[in-house]
This record gives sequence, C-alpha cells and structure tokens, in this order.
Amino acid sequence: YDHLVPMNLQLLDTDAKRREYAGSIGKRFIDQLPIEIYQRKQEQFLFDLENNLPSLQKRSDQLESEMYNNHYGVLSLSFNCLSKVMWSQYSDKHQGYCIGFYENLLQNVHEQIMGGPIAYSDEYPQVHPLEDLESQVWKKRMRKAKEWEYEAEYRIVRGFNNPPSDNDRILVLPPYYISEVIIGAKACDQTKSEILAVCREKGIRVFQARLMPFQYEISKELLS
Repeated sequence: YDHLVPMNLQLLDTDAKRREYAGSIGKRFIDQLPIEIYQRKQEQFLFDLENNLPSLQKRSDQLESEMYNNHYGVLSLSFNCLSKVMWSQYSDKHQGYCIGFYENLLQNVHEQIMGGPIAYSDEYPQVHPLEDLESQVWKKRMRKAKEWEYEAEYRIVRGFNNPPSDNDRILVLPPYYISEVIIGAKACDQTKSEILAVCREKGIRVFQARLMPFQYEISKELLS
C-alpha cells in the first residue's frame, strides 16, 4: 500500500490527550483481559506515549502498514486519458491501450469499496489520533504529494475482513462498466485489430490516440 499517511502520535501533546487516546485504544481490549492486567497495560502505554514516543511511533507505523497491506486493496486509475507522460509510463510507451470506466458503476461494484480523486498538496497531512475515523481514513488513503499531481489519480480502495489471496484481489468487472477503449498511438496492427474485434462484439466505443505533430499533446479519434 504505497503513499500511506501514518497517524502522528506527536499531536498527543498534553496529558489529557494522551489519556483520552489510551482510553480509546484500551476499549478494544477491556473485555479480553483481567482488570488488573488491563490497568497495567494502560499505564505502560501512557508511559511510552510520554517517554518512548519515537519507538512507539515506529511500532504504530509498522502495525498500520501491515494492517493496510493485509486488509486493503487499491486500484489506481486516472482522470486524464490524454497525458503523454502517463501513456509513456503506463502503456508501454504508447504501444498499449487505455480503458475508460463509468465512475458511478465503479463506486457501487462492492459494498466494501470506497473511491474518489486523490488530493495533492505540498503540505504533509496531519492525521490526529483523536480525530474521527472517516477523516482519518480519507487522509491516510487519499492524499499524495503535489509532485504526483500530473497523474490525476482516481483511487478505488476495497477492504477485506480477512487477508486476501491474490485471486481475492482481482476485481472482475462486466463489459458494461467500460465506457471506451483508447488504442495507443504506437500500438501495432495486431493489437489494434484484436481490440476492435472484442469491443465491437461487446458494443464498446473504440478511439485511436494520435500524437499531435510539433505539440506536447495527444488527441483521440473515434474508430467505432
């Protein structure tokens, strides 16, 4: 799970905030432990928050990363289908193809899916341990540095109750989710003919990408 923004424990800068956070964490385990063990662990956690914060932050980051890698999958798309940089990086230097999807259908493909445009910023997001869960989720999953803005990323995130297998991570979509297919400007004739044949059978629009002469631009032309 790349570009995960971790929770910043340094923002727990008062005793009251540390105790509130320790209490919220402890609620997960209060029914699983004898009260005296629970209380000892609470006091140790509070001590570490105040005195061993760097090591606690490192452990928190590690656990959070493991949790996201084991329980979430990400599909990264883009709003910009005519970016020369994107075609060069992600489509074998204009020799591949680009598939367009209907956003409203992607949003409802599975009950455990969330999605939307990535927010780009020069300022690193601050995820406060005490802020509401929804706000934390969007900051952690849907933020990237400004230098990535050219990607115009649209990210789909799916949660899994149990660690998924490679097959579980495959998102199978029916043809009617596809709005169009764009053939790369340097795609070979075989690639072009195969895409046209499949898309005509499925009733999907096909476009041909064109490198505009003497310009840093790409256009697309409807084929069928």
